[in-house]
Amino acid sequence: MDPWLLMAASMGDCEALKTLLNWGDAPVWPKAVAPQVVVEVPVDGDALDDRSITNRSFNVQQQAVAGVVEEGSGDQPAALSTESLLEGVTPLGDTALHLLAKSGYSSRENFLDSVYVVYNKARPLLDKPNKLGDTPLHCAARAGSCKMVYCLLELAKGDEGGFERVKAVIRKQNMRGETALHDAIRGRKDDIVILLLMEDSQLARVPSEGMSPLCLAVVLEQYHIAMILHEKDNQLSYSGPDGQNVLHVSVLKDIEMSEILLRWNKELAKKQCDNGSTPLHLHLFRGGGAMVPILLEANLSAAYQPNRSGSFPIHIAASNNQLNAVISLLKKCPECLNLCDTTGRTFLHVAVENKSYNIVSYACGTPLVASILNTQDNNGNTVLHVAVQLGDLTMVCSLLREQKMQLNIPNNSGRTPLHLAWCMIPHGLFFGWNPQVIIYQSLRYAGAKPGCYGASLLDERPRSLDNDKESEKIKDSTQTLGIGAVLIATVAFGATFALPGGYRADDHPDGGTPTLAGRYAFDAFIMATTLAFVCASLATTGLMFSGMAMVDICQSVKSTSNYL
Repeated sequence: MDPWLLMAASMGDCEALKTLLNWGDAPVWPKAVAPQVVVEVPVDGDALDDRSITNRSFNVQQQAVAGVVEEGSGDQPAALSTESLLEGVTPLGDTALHLLAKSGYSSRENFLDSVYVVYNKARPLLDKPNKLGDTPLHCAARAGSCKMVYCLLELAKGDEGGFERVKAVIRKQNMRGETALHDAIRGRKDDIVILLLMEDSQLARVPSEGMSPLCLAVVLEQYHIAMILHEKDNQLSYSGPDGQNVLHVSVLKDIEMSEILLRWNKELAKKQCDNGSTPLHLHLFRGGGAMVPILLEANLSAAYQPNRSGSFPIHIAASNNQLNAVISLLKKCPECLNLCDTTGRTFLHVAVENKSYNIVSYACGTPLVASILNTQDNNGNTVLHVAVQLGDLTMVCSLLREQKMQLNIPNNSGRTPLHLAWCMIPHGLFFGWNPQVIIYQSLRYAGAKPGCYGASLLDERPRSLDNDKESEKIKDSTQTLGIGAVLIATVAFGATFALPGGYRADDHPDGGTPTLAGRYAFDAFIMATTLAFVCASLATTGLMFSGMAMVDICQSVKSTSNYL
């Protein structure tokens, strides 16, 4: 684009544009225009206002077009024709009409007059897109200029075709599939939204797929605009991104708006997005639950719709520990109890895997759910197998309290829960209260059996120990216990000299002695403190020597094994 045209269009300099485009003395925008106040350009470098800038740019461009050449400046290129000037674009593909429409000052009279000047010289620019697919109407709506939007629509009405021409301009979509209505909603410009809908009441139907104006209004929580869109056209588009509809978005934001949408169209509750999720799936996946009864009332079959991974809504609720949602689903649709995903897991398998303790506790105390306690997945694992593999002691204890829980069911590999618990016990040096050890002992006390593979249990556990790792365990545990014993001894030593009650003053007959000396409680405290100090000191010393001895023994064993 010619730099003079770019500057004039960016500044909305109507007079400069008339000069550049050879407009002459013809009138501009057909309305009363307030006379422009000419402000002299200060020569001392003072600040300039918008009118002085306009006046200066006009003078400079007028000289450029007229071919005035300053002395010593050399030859200047001939002025371009009007058609060539208006064919120029910016690096983004904006024409002069785009620049006038997107300016933050586009509501001013000089910008509106400039639009009229440019449009009458190049009418195809009215709906010409830039590289992003935006037309001047997109730019005007994005800038929030209701006057500029009205001006562009009036120009479209004056063209041949009348309403059809206006409809074509107003429904033009950019590269994102959005019309100027989307930009008005995103800018929260209610006046522009109403103006566009007055010109085309069915504009909210565009696009039929992708982000519809209604969906965008709900995403931005502009619920009053959503009401306006539906009031103008009750057949508007409900579509959203990625195959979703507006209800997929609404269930994550506002319950009241979701209820309104369902009153408008109950079919929204049945729609599946690209990954197969219904609004009920998405509501539960994001940790919701309050909308479950409302969504089921609108579409009871939604509880029986799996997504692309085969998960039903009850599986999603179980994975997020949504107990109230699970209860609502089982109350409305008891048959959901036996629904399995593609791996054969019930909702209880999913709850155990995701450590949803509330749901597992509810299932163990509900007779209705007791029928699936022993259900096996595609690998033959029951919920008890899964809990044992996770090493979750709380989950295992909850399941063992259920009388209908069968303890000796083998999976497809022939392993019972006791068999798995044995394999999960760490070998070598470990803490006595290790959860895997307690799980194994609990299963044995409950009467669990190893099954037909019991003779090969020892073959599945490693027989050899890593001497380096065992040595590190002993060294680390010795250091930890030693630090604890030293801290105890230090506290006991400090308590021995920091006696309660303090000491008697020097002028007292027994000066320097403890104030509470001779009392039974004080003497008992002194004896206990002394005993604790002696025991802690002995423990510290013994632990240090024993730890050093154990490290030496491990090093000797390691050296001997390496030699052998």
